[in-house]
Amino acid sequence: MSRLPGDSTRLDHDRLGAYPRSAVAALADLGLSDDEIARYFRVERSRIARLREGRPRIDCGAAALALRPTTPAHPG
Repeated sequence: MSRLPGDSTRLDHDRLGAYPRSAVAALADLGLSDDEIARYFRVERSRIARLREGRPRIDCGAAALALRPTTPAHPG
């Protein structure tokens, strides 16, 4: 499987499995800290913290497209 440079989302998905938030939650329930979980999966601690806080990783380009209206506003 080839990876694009800087494609950390894909790499994290591969390392954390198909359900990364559930994987992190399971290990946290067992008492592991964010640092321990990050070392286990060999990912950055900030990635684990984002998953535990429930904050999704945001791609600015995709976010801007998602916020743009798809239809013109009609006067009331």
